[in-house]
Amino acid sequence: MPSDKSVGSADDSFTTFFSETGSGRHVPRAVMIDLEPTVI
Repeated sequence: MPSDKSVGSADDSFTTFFSETGSGRHVPRAVMIDLEPTVI
């Protein structure tokens, strides 16, 4: 019977932007740079 508890859901937002290597280090999946000179 499946449980109501989500497994790993707390890490979803973290793993969206970071990937864990085999040695346990976390590296960014992408680097976003704003090239527009004006301030938002």
